[in-house]
Amino acid sequence: MKKRIVALLLSLGLLLSLPTPVLAAEFTDLEDHWAAPYLNELADLGFLTGYADGTVKPDKIVTACEAIALLTRLYSPTDDVSAQIHEDYGTFVATYVDPELSWAYDELELCLATGILSQNELKNLRLTTAIDKELLSVLFVRALQLNDEAEALSDSGVTLTFKDTADITKEYRGHIAVLLDNKIVNGNADNEFLPHSQVSRAVMATMLVRSLEYLESQDQTLWIENYDGTSVEGVLLDYSGDRLVLRDELGFQRTYTIPAEAEIATSKGDKVLSADQAGSRVRIQMRDGAIVRVTVYNLTGVTVQQAVVKNYSTTNGNRFLQIIDAKTKETSTLILPQDTAVSFTDGTKGTAASIGSGMFLTIVKDKVGKVTDVTAASSTRTVDGVISSVTFGSTVNVYLTDEDDSTVQISMELDSLPQLLWGSTAISVDRLAAGMEVTVTVVGNEIDKIVAKDTTETVRGTLTTVLATSSGTTWTILDDTGINHTLTLSPSVTIYYNGQMVLASTVQAGDLVSAKTVGDTILSVDLLTSNGDSSRKLTGTVLSVDTRDKQLTLLNNVSQRLVYVDVDNSVTILNAATGRTLRLSDLKADQVLTVYGSYTDASTFDAVTILIEG
Repeated sequence: MKKRIVALLLSLGLLLSLPTPVLAAEFTDLEDHWAAPYLNELADLGFLTGYADGTVKPDKIVTACEAIALLTRLYSPTDDVSAQIHEDYGTFVATYVDPELSWAYDELELCLATGILSQNELKNLRLTTAIDKELLSVLFVRALQLNDEAEALSDSGVTLTFKDTADITKEYRGHIAVLLDNKIVNGNADNEFLPHSQVSRAVMATMLVRSLEYLESQDQTLWIENYDGTSVEGVLLDYSGDRLVLRDELGFQRTYTIPAEAEIATSKGDKVLSADQAGSRVRIQMRDGAIVRVTVYNLTGVTVQQAVVKNYSTTNGNRFLQIIDAKTKETSTLILPQDTAVSFTDGTKGTAASIGSGMFLTIVKDKVGKVTDVTAASSTRTVDGVISSVTFGSTVNVYLTDEDDSTVQISMELDSLPQLLWGSTAISVDRLAAGMEVTVTVVGNEIDKIVAKDTTETVRGTLTTVLATSSGTTWTILDDTGINHTLTLSPSVTIYYNGQMVLASTVQAGDLVSAKTVGDTILSVDLLTSNGDSSRKLTGTVLSVDTRDKQLTLLNNVSQRLVYVDVDNSVTILNAATGRTLRLSDLKADQVLTVYGSYTDASTFDAVTILIEG
C-alpha cells in the first residue's frame, strides 16, 4: 500500500508540504485529532511537513484550486499526453483563470481532460475560496471514475442515514453514497455529514489517503480516456470463459476476448464477470490495442433497454416513441418529456425533442421504471472491418474484425438481402469473402448495404500445384516473371471461365489463371485456359423452395456455399427410403438432398434427378 502511495504522491508538496520540516511525532496540534492517523501517515511517507512552531494546522481551510490540484495528482499522464492536453485546453484555462493561479494551470487543464470539471464549471467556480464538502465529494467521485454509479444512485433516490441528509443536494447524494460504500468518507460523531462545511487540510488528507487505499484494493490505475486509450460502451449480452458479447450504442453486436490481466470492476464490487450480469451496461476500455479494464454497471433494480425508434409523435409536451426492442423485437411505447436530456453518440447533447424515426436508443431506467439516462445514435449507422468469415444458411452471418480487434456479427436473411457492392460493382452474397475490407451501413432497424473495398492485387501465371488438405486448398502460381506464389483459396472463392462461374475442381495444374488476392488469400480467379470438368453430383440441405420459378436454394454440405438448383418439369424427385415419386412442392427446408445433373456455373446446378436423403 505504501509503495503505491509513494508512487502517486511524489509531487504533492503543493498543499501538504510546509517550509520547515518537523517530524510527525513532534506535531503538537494532532493529539486526539480525528485525522491524526492520516496526517501522520502522509508525514511518515515524507509528503507532509509542519511549521516551525511544531504544528501541522490540520484545520486550515483548503481552497478549491488547491483541492483540484491535489485530485489531479491521482493521474500520471506521460509527457506526450500532457502536451496534447495542453494543446486542447491550455488556451481555455489561460483565458478564464486568473494569472495569479498560473502555478495550477497544468493541473486545471488535466482536470478538464479527466472530466473532474467541465469547462463551464471551471469558468464559474471561485477557485480562491474554500470548497464545501459535498462538492469536493462529487469531484473525488469523478476523479476516481465512479461518476456513472453515483448518478445512477442519485436518480434512483438513494437513502442516506445522516441526521442532516436533507441538507445534502439531492443530485449529489449518490456521489456521497459511493464514497461511503468505498470507505472514503463518513459522518462525524453526531452522524452528520456537514455537506456545506469548508474542507480542512485534515479532511483533504483523509479523503486522499482513503482514495489511494480504494485504488489499491481494486488494483486499479486511473487513466485518461481519449488520451490514454479508447472505450466501447453497450449492453452485456453474454459472458463465457474469456468471451464477452455486447451490443454497442450503435446497435452492433461485438465479441471480445477478455485477457486474464484486465481489471474487472462492477457496481456491486465483486470484480467478477458472469453471464448472470447480462442486460447490464458494460464498458470495455482499451489502451495500446489491449483491453485493460471491463466495468459492469449492475446496480440492483436498474434496467437497460436498447431499441430502434419506429415512429414518434408529440402531445402535451411529451415525446411518444414507438420502439422496437433490439433483443425481443417486440414493439412498445416510450413516453419522455420533450426536455428529457439525451446524449448522442457523436458527442453532442440534446433533448427528447431531437429523437426521430430510425434512431437507436440505449435507455436506462431506475428501480421504479423512471428513465434516468438516454443515449441516441443516428438513424444511419456504419461499422468498418475486415471479413474474418462468412457462414451461409437461411440466415447469412458475416463476421468482421474491427480496428479494436473485436468481432462484429452482421446477420442477414437470405430472402431479404441488402445491397452488396465490391467497389461500385454489384455482387451476390456468395462473393463476400474473408479478407475483404467492408463498410456496413444500417438504416433504422435494417442493414442497408455492404460495400467491400477493392484492395486486391493480381497474380497472373500458370498454376503449377494444387494441394488440398482438411484445412483448405493451396495453389502455387508461377507468374510471368518466374516467381512462385503460394496462396490459399478463400472458402468463398469465386472462379470465372468464359464469363461464367465454375467450380474450383474445374481448375487443374497447368491452367493459366489470373487471381485476385488479399495478402496470401485468393478471393477470386479468372480461369484463362482450362481442361477441367464440372461435378455431376451435389449433396446439400434445402434452405428454400421456390415453386413459381422452379428453383431450390441449397447449402452445399461439402463447400458450405449456396447453390441454386433449377428444377424443370422433367426432373424426377424420389424419396430414397420409400421409392415414392414427389413434386417440387413436397420438398421442405432442412431436408438433405442428393441432386444429379450438371453445373451451369459455380452457383447454379441444372437438376436431372433428386433423391431425398433425410
